[in-house]
Amino acid sequence: MIAKIEKALETNEPGYWEPLDPDVTIAIYPEMFFPFLRSKFEILYESEDFKQSREQREKRKQETGKLPDDPINLIVFIDAYNFENSDAYSGEGPALIMCPDRSALEFFCSELKQEYLDFLKKYKIADSQN
Repeated sequence: MIAKIEKALETNEPGYWEPLDPDVTIAIYPEMFFPFLRSKFEILYESEDFKQSREQREKRKQETGKLPDDPINLIVFIDAYNFENSDAYSGEGPALIMCPDRSALEFFCSELKQEYLDFLKKYKIADSQN
């Protein structure tokens, strides 16, 4: 899962992680607030300060490709099979939708990776990923 998050952050391409049994799916959509629907919002008014700020950000974005405040849509879907009285995976269930920015997800991924490495070391487990 860590590798999937890192890849999505590096490539700016959507990705997802799912275990062999699809109990849970974690999907990552860089630079998308809600990836399934096109926004219906239309700018009616924009102050000069905000317009300059937006244009400067767009310029920096063109130069670097990624910015710390880029939006990331993170969806954690839990199959209803995990709940009482379910007999099979259904592709239905609750989902948690979060919208961290790039820097927050990078920090989380870094901390998760360190926690994983500490776990492997503490319990003397070989990392099957490497």
